[in-house]
This record gives sequence, structure tokens and C-alpha cells, in this order.
Amino acid sequence: MKIKILVCTIIVFSTVAGFSQNKQIDSLLQKTNNANNDSIRAALYIDIGKLYERKSLDTALVYFDKAKTLASKIKHRTLLAVSLNNYGRALSNRGHFDQALVYYNKSCALYQELAGSLGKNIPVSVKTGLSDCYNNIGRIYYYQGNFNLSLEYYQKSLKIHEELCNSLDKATAMAGKKGAGICYNNIGNIHRELNTLSKALEYYKKSLDIKEELGDKKGKAGCYSNFGIVYSKKGDTVRTLEYFSKALNISQEIGDKKGVISGYMNIGTTLKNQKKYKQALEYMQMSLKIAKEINDKLAVAGALVNLSSVNLDLNNYDMAIEQAKNTLEIIKETGGVLSQKRVACSILKKAYKELGNFNKAFESAELELAIKDSMFMIEKTKAIAEMEAKYQTEKKEKENELLRQKEKNQQLLIQKKGYQLYGLIAITLLIMVITVLVVWQFKIWNKKKNVELKQKLLRSQINPHFLFNSLISIQNFMFEKNADDAAIYLSNFACLMRQILDNSREEYISVSEEKSLLENYLQLQKLRFESKFDFFIEIDPAIDLEFTAIPPMLAQPFIENSIEHGFSGMQNNNTIVIRFLKIGNSISFEIEDNGIGILQAGKKINERIIPHKSLATNITKERVHYLNKGKRKKVKFTIEDLSVITNEQKSGTKVSFTIPFQYIKS
Repeated sequence: MKIKILVCTIIVFSTVAGFSQNKQIDSLLQKTNNANNDSIRAALYIDIGKLYERKSLDTALVYFDKAKTLASKIKHRTLLAVSLNNYGRALSNRGHFDQALVYYNKSCALYQELAGSLGKNIPVSVKTGLSDCYNNIGRIYYYQGNFNLSLEYYQKSLKIHEELCNSLDKATAMAGKKGAGICYNNIGNIHRELNTLSKALEYYKKSLDIKEELGDKKGKAGCYSNFGIVYSKKGDTVRTLEYFSKALNISQEIGDKKGVISGYMNIGTTLKNQKKYKQALEYMQMSLKIAKEINDKLAVAGALVNLSSVNLDLNNYDMAIEQAKNTLEIIKETGGVLSQKRVACSILKKAYKELGNFNKAFESAELELAIKDSMFMIEKTKAIAEMEAKYQTEKKEKENELLRQKEKNQQLLIQKKGYQLYGLIAITLLIMVITVLVVWQFKIWNKKKNVELKQKLLRSQINPHFLFNSLISIQNFMFEKNADDAAIYLSNFACLMRQILDNSREEYISVSEEKSLLENYLQLQKLRFESKFDFFIEIDPAIDLEFTAIPPMLAQPFIENSIEHGFSGMQNNNTIVIRFLKIGNSISFEIEDNGIGILQAGKKINERIIPHKSLATNITKERVHYLNKGKRKKVKFTIEDLSVITNEQKSGTKVSFTIPFQYIKS
């Protein structure tokens, strides 16, 4: 049942992946037809070939060949190097290792030529192309069992990628990491073949960390597969199956048929080792089927040798011999993997021996021994160890040099930052001193202006003529023996003086306090002018007298102007009305008289021999300006002649203050 589910899963994933690839290929072919120059067309052929690699190696080779021919025709060295490298990889995937090596070396020579001609300004694409060639050549030598040369080329590739990892450019550093991950994995493979398993796991772990960081699912699957192989060599069956299953699941998820082939083969081999031969055969047959579908001869050889091994254990000697021979034929055709050739020879030796064909068994044994000798010589292991030690030493020396240079640069940077910091501190202190001086000077000037304004305001409230005439009037009451009235007025006078002095220190007072002050002031003015006028104070019921705040003593200068100038030449029915109204979020404070009006009063003043200069308006404007300073809601102040407003139906002057509503602060 589990086998059937796995087969269904791979069919679904393959269908989805195939559909997506077909769309991409169609799109690229359309772009190829519309391309206006050969270099673009050659690059598109390479992209199409890469897409075909997973489904048809023969078709992939056709497009890589087209790219190679076109790049050679237009003498585009970079595109030619890329197409040669890709052509070699497709041949390698078909198992034609010797031919692949020829194309890899041609590509490598072109990249080296490009790098040499560009000096220090080598583009990242050339560096990554060269490292890819080194890696591919290393892989060919690995398949051929030449681990010495394989490691040499892997380390050349790794060296380039580790340099790219140190780049400040994020994309370049990312490409370096990706390449380094591949190299770590390949070096791990060599250690696995040499049975230095702890070293193999160390390199696989480095590779896996990079794959996870980059989100490379295919790379992760490869790492998991390698972990499984190492644990299989260690005899840890549970971990082996765990990692092989992880690898297979990812390969199915991304539609990687080569990965699926590897997954089935690995699980099949593990089941064989557990003597679960029936299940092992099912997995291996599935891997063989997919390998044939994509014409991957190397994978076909691997599947056949695994099937041959299982049949040997099941005593199916004829089947085992047939499959082992087929394996050797493919290896002979492709120059395939020596380790597979050795296993196939070992199977033939055992099968022929069981069948009593000792001549054939002896021939197979001799061939197996020759392969073993070529693969596992002590000198090779020693040479590899020496080469790796040399690489690690060079790497360490380079790291130390980089560290020394980095420390030197950091010291210079710290020194530079120190000078910059001292300069910045000095400039900041200078700015702060200048700012403090400017603010201090402005505060002194502002304070002086406030004092001057308060003095002007106080003088406007305590008019000397008003004080003198008020006291004379009170004295006359006393002389006329009207002692009670004199006492009342004297009390009002004292209260008014105290209120003026107290309120002159406050920015805002309550409406109740302002009303009391105005009543005392108007009573004394009536006494002074012998009841020449009447006054009324009207307060909107919506106003809270005790808690609603207004600026003090705004009205007095205008009341005095009304009495002295507004009622000039008028004897009877003179009235001053003071109103406090709540309008929306504002208090409207009005002083209105029925005198001759501000325009007519102004004319009379100008006709005097010694003209009178009224400061009331200017002082009030100045005061309103300071009240509004730094506030969003402003106090507004207007003076209107009633004859203008009413088209001469009514005479008089109206002074209005619109004050933003606020409460007394407790």
C-alpha cells in the first residue's frame, strides 16, 4: 500500500513540475524567435537546455550545442565558456565522462583566459563560471575513482567561493555561499568513500547549514541523502531510513526526478541490508523505471547493480548475472563509476561460483581486485591528507592576514571616528552656547517688553486724573456732611485700587472678579462725572461666573474713552452697556455706549489746539498680541462705530473681544 502511495505521489509531482517547465520552455522559445541579436539568442538556448536537462538529456544537448555554435560564430567568449560547461554537464549526466571532461577543460581554459585578460576587475560571473568548471571536473575524477585529482579541483572551486563569501555585495556573497555549500558536499563525498566518516559528516553539516540558510530544497535533499549513506556505513539503520525518507520527500515535492531515483535506490539498498528483499526490489525497480524514462545511463547502471545484488541474495543467480553484465556494458559505454564496476564484478564472481562456473568466477575476481587496487591505494590516502593539510594551512594563513588587515582598518576607523566625535562635540557645544545666549537674550528682551506692557497697562488703568477727581468728589461728600455716601465711595475706591494692583499680576481672572472690578470702577466714574451716565452689566446665564476665565482689565481704557470723548457734548440718556456672552467655544466680551461714536469723537480730538493722544487702542493691541503668543486659539479684538453698522440709525461705539473659552486653573 505504501509503495502505491509513493508511486502516485511522484506521478502527481512530476505532472505539475512538467507542466510548469513546458510553459517556461514555450515562453523562452517565443523570446528566441523575437530576439534581435545572436548573443541574446545564444543565452536563451542555454536557458532552454537547462530546463530540458531534467526531462530529456538528448534535447538538452541539442540546445547547448546550438548555443555553443552561435557563441563561437559571434566570438562571444563568455557565452561560449558557459555553453561548453553546460554541454559537458549534460554529457556527464548521460555517463559519458571522458567526453564531458574534454568540454569542461575547454570551458575552464576560456574562463582562465578571460580572468587573465581582465586583471583585478574580474566579474563575478567569470569567477563563478570558473569555480563551476573546477567543481564539474572534480566530480568526473570522483566518478572515475581518482580522489586525489577530484579533491584538488574541489578545493580550487571552494577557494573561489570562499573569496566571494567575503564580498560586500549581498548577491555576490549569496552566490559564494551557494557554491561553497556544493563544494563542502563534494569534499564530504570523498571522505565518505575513504571511510573517514566523521570528516564526511563534518563537511555535510557545513553544506546543510548553507542550504537551509539559502532555502535550497534540492541541496537539502542531497545533504540528507548523504547523511543517510554515512549512517548506513555506520550501521545505524533507523537514522539511515530517516534521512533517506527526508531526501525522497523533498525530491518529490520539487519534482526532481534524479533526486527521486536516488531516494528510491537508497531506501531499497537499506531494506536489502535489513533482508527485506521484496520491498527492496520494489523500490529499486521504481528507480530503474524513472532512470530509463529520463535516459540517465549512470542512474540506470546504479539501479541495475542494486537489483543484481538483491537477486544474488535471493539466489536468483541468472537474473543477478544478467543485470550485473548490463551494468558493466553501460559502464564500458559511458566510462561510468568505478565503484559500481567493482560491485558488479563482485556479484558476478559470487553468482558464477554458486553456479559452479569457476573460470568465469575467477575472471570476475581478478577484475574486481584490479579495480580495488586502483581505487584504494595507501599512497592516495596519504596524498589526499597532505593536500588537505596544505589547503587548511594556506586557508589559516590567509584568514590570519585578513584578520590583521581587518584589525588595522578597524583601528584607523576608530581613530577617524574619534576625531569626528571630538569635532562633533565641539560643534555641538558651540551651537549649544550660542543657542543659550540667544535664548537668554530673547528672554531678557521678552521680560523687558512684558514689564513695559504691564507698566503701560497699569498706567492705563490708574489714570492720574481719575484718581485726583475721584478723591475730590469723595472730599466734597465729606464737606457736604454726606458722610455715609463718602464712606461707601471711599470703600469702593480702596477696593478698586486693591483689585487693580492684584489683577495686574494675573494673566486670567474669573468673570465674577472682573464684574466686581468693573462695578467699583463705574460707580467711581459716576461719582466723578456727577451721574452723567448710567451703566448695565449683562451676563449670559450659560457662563459660570466663578470658573470661566478672561484676561483682566480689558474694558477700563475704553470705558474712560466713552465717558470723556464718546459722551462729549451730550447731557442726558448716556448709557454704557457691558456684556459677557457665550458663543460656541468662546466668550464675547463687549463694551457699548450710545455716545457720538468713535469717528465723530476722533474729529473733535483732532480739532483741539493741544491734541489728545489716546494710548488705549495701541496698548490693548500689544496686550492681545502677547496673550496670543504660542497659542492655537487666539483672542480677537475689534472697535466699531455703530453709525456705520446701522447706517446712521444709531450712534455710539462698540468694542468687542472674542476670547477662547477656558476655566480658571486651580
